[in-house]
Amino acid sequence: MKFALLSVDLEKAFDVVDHKRLWEVLERFGLPRTIITMIQRLYADATSRVLVKGSLTNSFQIKRSVRQGCPLSMTLFVLYIEALIRQIYAGVRGILIDNRFFKIRAFADDITIIIRNDEEFDLVFKIIDDYSLSFGIKLNFKKSNFIRFNNCRIGPQKVSEKNEIKISGLLVSTCWKEIVNSNFKKLINALKHSVHMFSSRKMNLIEKVTVLNTFVLAKLWYVSQVVPPNNMHLAEIKKITGEFLWSHHKMFRVQRDQLYLDNSR
Repeated sequence: MKFALLSVDLEKAFDVVDHKRLWEVLERFGLPRTIITMIQRLYADATSRVLVKGSLTNSFQIKRSVRQGCPLSMTLFVLYIEALIRQIYAGVRGILIDNRFFKIRAFADDITIIIRNDEEFDLVFKIIDDYSLSFGIKLNFKKSNFIRFNNCRIGPQKVSEKNEIKISGLLVSTCWKEIVNSNFKKLINALKHSVHMFSSRKMNLIEKVTVLNTFVLAKLWYVSQVVPPNNMHLAEIKKITGEFLWSHHKMFRVQRDQLYLDNSR
């Protein structure tokens, strides 16, 4: 099947959330008035100052954006753009895989749309433009891009065409072998960097295992859910983790098969 994946980048996504519009959205979703009032109080009379050339400006009221680092921010932003996602979903045909239609996937501001032709490209751009008039959400044409599959016939677009795009942190291209190699090349470099950072600290074996499972190998678990590693990649990852555990000793003090057993064994 011929199609294209459009990776959408929203310009200053979390910063453009208009508070007045946000309260209206929460009401339309049927949130209890008490919950909405509690959220409004978190944002009421919020002010900020800007450091310019060593001096602070006067305080000004914040009427847009969701709070950085707040656990509510992601949910509030998702609700804010939900109507946009639904409009796009209704407008494109998508593709059928295992009796399920795939049209659009969104994780916060990371949005990927399946496009079948030029008309759907134009429709998506129009929907986003219309939505921006009321909600301030705008498409960043410089950072948005698309990739075509199976020689999909799509003419020149407002966004650039790439041989490889990023979706939820994973690199996607038209060749499966390239997808595996590019993602694990990036991952292995990240693992080496993480291990190098922790290698300067004095830790016992239990602490090193905790660091590996929590901060280093968590990246591997994420990628491997979608892209399985080949034997060459696994060998490189085992080498990195083994050298970290045994402080670059050539001889491992515990057999690898024993190390990989779960806690109950």
